Amino acid sequence: MKKNISRRTVLARAGAAAVGATWARTLVGQSTRPVGSPLGAGERVGVGLIGCGQRGWQLLDLLLRRDDVDIPIVCDVDSERVGLAAQRVEQAGRRKPETVADFLKMLDRSDVHAVVIATPDYWHAVQHFYACAAGKDVYLESPVGHNVIEGAAMVQVTRKFFRVVQVGMQHRSAAWFGDAVQQVRAGKLGKIAQTRSWNFAKVEPVAPSEDGQSPASLDYDRWLGPAAKRAYNAGRSHRLWKNWWEYGGGMVTRGNCHYQDLIHWAMKANAPVSITAVGGNQGLGDFRETPDTLEVIYEYDTQLLPRPGRFVHVYSLRLSNGHAVWAPPVPAHNDTVDSNSSMHSGALFHGEEATLLVDPRGSATFPTALRQEKAIDAPARDDSSPLFDVLTMAHIEDFLNCVRTRGEPRAPIEAGQYAAAACHLANIAYRTGHRLYCKPGAPACFTDPSLKTLDTQATEMLRRVTYRSPYGPPAV
Repeated sequence: MKKNISRRTVLARAGAAAVGATWARTLVGQSTRPVGSPLGAGERVGVGLIGCGQRGWQLLDLLLRRDDVDIPIVCDVDSERVGLAAQRVEQAGRRKPETVADFLKMLDRSDVHAVVIATPDYWHAVQHFYACAAGKDVYLESPVGHNVIEGAAMVQVTRKFFRVVQVGMQHRSAAWFGDAVQQVRAGKLGKIAQTRSWNFAKVEPVAPSEDGQSPASLDYDRWLGPAAKRAYNAGRSHRLWKNWWEYGGGMVTRGNCHYQDLIHWAMKANAPVSITAVGGNQGLGDFRETPDTLEVIYEYDTQLLPRPGRFVHVYSLRLSNGHAVWAPPVPAHNDTVDSNSSMHSGALFHGEEATLLVDPRGSATFPTALRQEKAIDAPARDDSSPLFDVLTMAHIEDFLNCVRTRGEPRAPIEAGQYAAAACHLANIAYRTGHRLYCKPGAPACFTDPSLKTLDTQATEMLRRVTYRSPYGPPAV
């Protein structure tokens, strides 16, 4: 078993990383494999859960299906939520875990090898930094960081401490997503001039709410954490935090990270060279800052054969109407997703020879003829393909295997950072109203394609200006 690590040691190690001084220097692209002693064949993996909300609960249920996993401790700033999570572990026939509100307390434990971070976006970087510095591996829900510079720093810290970090982009554990990537890279679609992804839904508007008293079960000051101090409002807290810039990036970062990663993965393009975004809160007109309607146009350069060059990616968001007519629904690989899932979310690759559609249920290839609707290369139904929960389970299994063997996970921190950064840039383009030009790897935005004039407003939005004490990242 590993030796106990005190919080003081955590801070000392994090200080050695010089996180604050290096945030402007991204190491994206550097790949340093995880190191450390592999666990013995019979040794159980101790996992601590940070965040017991909806997603945390789902991941906890999947971890409890594993006979080789222990859950010695769970953490949430809401005592009601963390208590229910502990009860769930006990009901599964396991020893009841310790419950804490301060995630740092689990980092001192020698029986915790890894942590799952399923908290709001604005907490991701701080918790990731501390966990890596304490020698813990991390299963991190996307997006990677609340902003671009945080994400770049998370890559650096992961590699600095040689940790296994699996980003919760479970599509990378789906066979049909991998098959789609191979089709694109093999040139079967011909030259690809345009790609597309979308998130469409019909959601209920969020009713306005007044500031008030936080629930007795919620440690609201700790919930705010590194974010600015402000009065409690139910419309900005549990479940709804993602609609406010201080805490998240709306559906652009919550919904599109998975498909943005697919585009990057397939097209061998990690960072856009320009971004334009238009939209607003036009469909719902409700209590939120982030848009419910958005169109984003990215330009990317790719070295993908048969003809390297530039392509355009279009992302569409609409929360007032869940219908899309890009293509017929694809064959079912995933029975837990509605049969019209292509209407709600997916990705398209438009090549000169064919169009490839990928969504949560599978993939299909269509001819370029405008009036042809029948799939010409639709995969046959495969009953062995994983269901959604089993798909996430496969992603967790890959993470646990890497914790044991010190291997590289399917969704490494770099891939998650690339996808998150593109989504953050879309939000910045929307908020500023500017067309942004970027140099891949440079922590700056420009007003012109020659990259001579700095866009100071957009560049400032690449990072969080302040972190509220005492909840900020270590050694900053």
